Amino acid sequence: MQPSDRQTSPSFCLNPVFLKLWCLLCLNLLMVNHLHADSDKKTACFVDAKTAYAYLLTQHQPQATSDIPTSNTININSASEAELVTLKGIGSKKAQAIIDYRNTMGDFVSLDELTDVKGIGKKTLEKNRQRLSLD
Repeated sequence: MQPSDRQTSPSFCLNPVFLKLWCLLCLNLLMVNHLHADSDKKTACFVDAKTAYAYLLTQHQPQATSDIPTSNTININSASEAELVTLKGIGSKKAQAIIDYRNTMGDFVSLDELTDVKGIGKKTLEKNRQRLSLD
């Protein structure tokens, strides 16, 4: 095939600089559309996409875990993993460790015995003492 025989067709080159600028422009347009959609909020315009993105991050923060109600008392001798993970500093692994300890050693006799569980220290116990019970 001769070079003159090749068919020429339009091609689209994804230049990294062009792609980055395109993404920033789209982000800026989305931000402006988002602000105009919220009629009860003050409309804001941004100098560049980075500023718009920073603003978006501050507006859409996930709810903090402190918003979870913490008024209910948890019986550590019968609590499920789901109940235990609502305690401060207790994730799924520590909750399972509490349950395993309880199944192996029997019911907790005192709240201080909770520090015998691997990964549970005095600070964690003190943060949660008001929410814990033995019965």
